[in-house]
Amino acid sequence: MDGLSKSYTDSIYSNDPREDTNALGLTHSINSNYSGSPHDSSAVEPRPRKMSKASLTSVFEDTEYNGLSVEPTPTPLPRLQMFIISIILFSEPLTSTILFPFIYFMIKDFHLSDDEKEIGAYAGWITSVFFLAQFSTAIQWGKISDNHGRRPVLLTGLIGNSISACMFGLSKNLWWAIGARAFCGIVNGNSGVARSMVSEITDSTNRAKAFSIFGFCWGIGMIGPALGGYLSRPVEGFPEYFGDNEFLKEYPYFLPCFVSSIGSFIGFLIGYFYLNETNPLTIAKNIENEKAKQDEIRESNDTSSIRTNSNTDNDTERLLSADHQTSSAQTYKTFSNANDLDATGSQSTKAEEEPKKGYLNALSSVSRDSALLILAYSLFGFHSMVFDEILPLYFLAPTYAGGLGSTSPEFAKALSILGIQQLIIQFFVYPRLSRSFSTLVMTRFALVAFVFVYFLFPELSTVKEWVNMAIEDENTKDWVFRGVYMSLLFVRYLGNCLAFTSLMILVSNSAPAEALGTVNGVCQSCLSLVRAFAPTIGGTLWSISLRTGSGYPFDHHMVYYIIGTLAFFGLLQTYSIPADIASRGRR
Repeated sequence: MDGLSKSYTDSIYSNDPREDTNALGLTHSINSNYSGSPHDSSAVEPRPRKMSKASLTSVFEDTEYNGLSVEPTPTPLPRLQMFIISIILFSEPLTSTILFPFIYFMIKDFHLSDDEKEIGAYAGWITSVFFLAQFSTAIQWGKISDNHGRRPVLLTGLIGNSISACMFGLSKNLWWAIGARAFCGIVNGNSGVARSMVSEITDSTNRAKAFSIFGFCWGIGMIGPALGGYLSRPVEGFPEYFGDNEFLKEYPYFLPCFVSSIGSFIGFLIGYFYLNETNPLTIAKNIENEKAKQDEIRESNDTSSIRTNSNTDNDTERLLSADHQTSSAQTYKTFSNANDLDATGSQSTKAEEEPKKGYLNALSSVSRDSALLILAYSLFGFHSMVFDEILPLYFLAPTYAGGLGSTSPEFAKALSILGIQQLIIQFFVYPRLSRSFSTLVMTRFALVAFVFVYFLFPELSTVKEWVNMAIEDENTKDWVFRGVYMSLLFVRYLGNCLAFTSLMILVSNSAPAEALGTVNGVCQSCLSLVRAFAPTIGGTLWSISLRTGSGYPFDHHMVYYIIGTLAFFGLLQTYSIPADIASRGRR
């Protein structure tokens, strides 16, 4: 122990220029080489090591490639941790979307109104309240994860998801349903915190692949609507199994909610036992606390041993023990402070010293680069959600109203094909593209694709008219027109995958380590606000364009031209983002 203390103390207090190198080694041990149980502090205890200047230079050359064309070997992803994070990410869209197929019928069962338009408005309240509640708390969850760790925030979100899903399934009136969804949004800050966790367990060689799992898990989690439609009203759907179940007769929408609740609860159990903490500041605190406990035990044992000695020896032993304990305590304290400084930046310890910050103070911790990226992400989220909102309206509207006059089964089939395509792009194509192009370049390519698709998409009505006049065979007509609109949708979904993943990586890269959770929380808060209002704005614009009966461009073209213009401004805005931000990040 004395040798260990001397090694730490010498490396920190000496004027040897290698001290910075030692700090780098300690930080690397904390960030990259932890394993084992989340409650086992020994699993994350760093080992000191000394590096020469040449070694340090080599590290930076390997990281930045020193201008060479040699591609670095990707660091293997921590599979167990990524698997657990995937379960967490899967449970959120499952819980959020499982209500879509039965929300209309649930509101009708509340007997609030027979007016179909009012039922739609009530459904909008229930959908929007989740995002409004998440908007109000996402920043605070990010700050809590910075100060107290990622793990407790993720576990809280999972158990909150589980409870709120069951609460929603027990809804017998509108206000109970709204309260259940609001509670789910309040306790759920998982998306932003999970991004912070992934940033901390990856480096520049494997971060793109890790973040692509976000989109993949979200896509898999979109089986929620299918489960919701299949399991709602089980007494009517499966009378042979549930025909005599009085509880499900009283609560016909409880079963799908309970199934989604189980998914979140399983994620909570797996996370509780196997999910490791990744916040460097929290890890350093845990190490210091564990060392303090060991010192207390050692001091207690020394005291017991001292009592068996003579009075003279007793005095000597006490002096030696006190000197040894003081030296060890100072060493551990110095080590912890050095860790905090190097792992989380020179401002990291302010998290404990400062009073709790408010909403505006949290925003002040966001750098200019982070703010620019959050703005880009919010613009992308807005026009993307408006497109998704009006897509079924445009497809299913009759041709005389400017729509395509398609059927629901045909539209569902198209979405199923595109969903599979999106999963393939997200999990297999994106990681390969990231080896050749920076995340900022892929973001710009995606926005160019959006502008292209948005301005061309309303012309599908004209294309359908031309196909009907030029081609006589009905099967040929269908295949030609399907090929045209599927090609446009393929480009759009490709852009969606590229922008979604790239912007997540860029936002995380822009944040300093001590504010990573806060920045991701601000980003999640802004996205929640966009998600709360974008569908309503899109639906309103579509209704206005049809009601006025105006000609081009104020007909069905109007809403597409608006979001196309927004996408174009979003593209221009990315040129205010520093080009080097794509290569930043914790390595």
